[in-house]
Amino acid sequence: MTTVNLQCRAAHWLWKTSARGSARRFRDALRDCRNAQRRYLMGLLRKNRNTLYGRRHSFGKIASVEEFQRSVPLTGYEDYGPYIDRISAGEKNVLTDDGVLLFEPSSGSTSAQKLIPYTRSLRGEFQSAISPWMYSLYAEYPKVAGGRTYWSISPPRQMIPSDSRHGSIRVGFDTDAEYLGRLGRWVHERLAVVPVGVEKLREMRDFRNATLAALLAAPDLSLISVWSPSFLTLLLDWYLEHTEEVLDTVRRTYPTVDKHRLAHISSLNRNPSIFRRLWPGLAVISCWTDAASEPEAQRLRELFPDTMIQGKGLLATEACVSLPFARGHDPVLAVRSHFFEFIGDDGDCLAAHQVDVGREYSVVVTTGGGLYRYRLEDRVLVTGFLDTTPTLKFLGKGDQVCDLCGEKLNSQHVQHILDDILCGIGRRFCMLAPDRRDGRPCYTLYVDCEGQLPTDLPDRLNDGLSKNPHYRLCVDLGQLQPARIFLISGGGLLAYESRLVAEGMRPGDVKPACLSKIDGWSRCFEGEYLTEVTT
Repeated sequence: MTTVNLQCRAAHWLWKTSARGSARRFRDALRDCRNAQRRYLMGLLRKNRNTLYGRRHSFGKIASVEEFQRSVPLTGYEDYGPYIDRISAGEKNVLTDDGVLLFEPSSGSTSAQKLIPYTRSLRGEFQSAISPWMYSLYAEYPKVAGGRTYWSISPPRQMIPSDSRHGSIRVGFDTDAEYLGRLGRWVHERLAVVPVGVEKLREMRDFRNATLAALLAAPDLSLISVWSPSFLTLLLDWYLEHTEEVLDTVRRTYPTVDKHRLAHISSLNRNPSIFRRLWPGLAVISCWTDAASEPEAQRLRELFPDTMIQGKGLLATEACVSLPFARGHDPVLAVRSHFFEFIGDDGDCLAAHQVDVGREYSVVVTTGGGLYRYRLEDRVLVTGFLDTTPTLKFLGKGDQVCDLCGEKLNSQHVQHILDDILCGIGRRFCMLAPDRRDGRPCYTLYVDCEGQLPTDLPDRLNDGLSKNPHYRLCVDLGQLQPARIFLISGGGLLAYESRLVAEGMRPGDVKPACLSKIDGWSRCFEGEYLTEVTT
């Protein structure tokens, strides 16, 4: 066994051992969700009772969950603007007793950037979820401990300058690995396939070539952890399209790479079936697998049939909502991380132990970062319980509503339509977005697919959209023109990512959306309209 392999196994052992206690406490909390949540909330209120926000809402007098719900209003990001301004000006004890370490930009698909306060308490709350997940990962997939790992580290300078600040507070992590905590970062440095510095490359071409070169030079790759599966599929597509360029980067960057390994890579056919042969020890790929990420996650399953594609659960910039913990179960609520509430379609706001299996809810969080009864606008389905704690399936963003002239198109409705009308069609990319025809608004469905589209697709699309009475009325009144189809000739996902990155989003945060609020996509995609809208 080589020295590198011994160091790798030792680092894995250290991470698993250090996570054992957190996993045990998490397992105990699963058995008593109600009291675990109550203890967290009462402790948080005591800690922050003397802050500006705590005094305004009488944290010191609150003695129960019910009193908290009566005393503190539901909030959205806009409610925190004045507080964030005071924090950025250097004021202390505004939202939290902890000092704010930095503001982390949100990773919304197309919405305006939000700055989320990040504190030591919030970092600990993320660790209260990440550690149990890692322990369960080692326990259920022991082959992960047999090799090195790749954690998606997006080029942050694509989004913000490295010295960006909002007032006196730094904006943004240096790397995504800061989510892992001190020990996690130490272990990550010893297990990481991609060297430090790659995330600082400004040009996407350089970033992809450098990342792929590091991956190709690592035959012992055992774990890949990315946010969106499309981040990884685009990386793999890049290799197929720029093979010689990537291999040249391998030769220049890793001159000591095993010659047999390089010869093996060079001899493989240039088709998607090669990836399973490049990394035979790849045990787990961790990524989003629900809602709009599902098609790309399925593609990863096809590319890596011998690898477990594990859903990450619901992890937002503001909070960790759920995590994979028990094989055969959907991700379970991160019961020790934050205080959670769930708003049903009837408007009732329920505690975690009060939700019903089979019902959909919008998630509300209270965190150590200073967000209180904060509407995440994430929709989840309760799929069951692990002991007394709910398991959740992410359905989509509840705030993804497009409203040009009163039609109020919701992303979940659009997703159902696309799943219906494109059933059986090999979709590489599809998205509905606002468009214009002769100066009047309409919607266009952009499709990158395999095979031929059915001739009745435009009619079925409009019929599906018209099930929304607001949309149907807008079309009947002439405010909207009927929807049309744009057939993308190829590379739809890459063009989609390129536009969002150019507008400031981190590549690793780009995730396909079935409904976009922004227009002008026909200028980004190569292809043609299949249907003409008549006036």
